[in-house]
Amino acid sequence: MTALCFLPVLEALPMNNGLARSLARRVAASPLLHRGKLIWEENQKNWGLPLTKTEKLLSGAYLILAHYSEGKFPPTFSDQQKVYE
Repeated sequence: MTALCFLPVLEALPMNNGLARSLARRVAASPLLHRGKLIWEENQKNWGLPLTKTEKLLSGAYLILAHYSEGKFPPTFSDQQKVYE
């Protein structure tokens, strides 16, 4: 089971958003996703790096949790809101 499975659960729990971000930060920095961080950093240097499905999953889980903890995920688009006004 990956860390991605927990994001909907974190949002549904009646808790402080800061607590969810803190938990995401801890999971992203954990040994569980350390390899995902290394793969992501290597992929940034070489975008043509061949990755297995497992490596894609690890790097994606790391990236989503790291960005969620910083408030970058899920992305918000203020331009879309202007379309509906």
